[in-house]
Amino acid sequence: MDILTLHRRGIKQRAIARKLGISRNTVKKYIDNPDLAFKQPGLRHKKS
Repeated sequence: MDILTLHRRGIKQRAIARKLGISRNTVKKYIDNPDLAFKQPGLRHKKS
């Protein structure tokens, strides 16, 4: 389930953040700019 789908179902931003394990600011960012939701973020690897 993605952020925009949950938001359209009336779920509050704080509940979405908790459910997905991300910050409320991240949820707000994706709701305010839905085009971001369709971009695949790159994977970041720590150097050992």
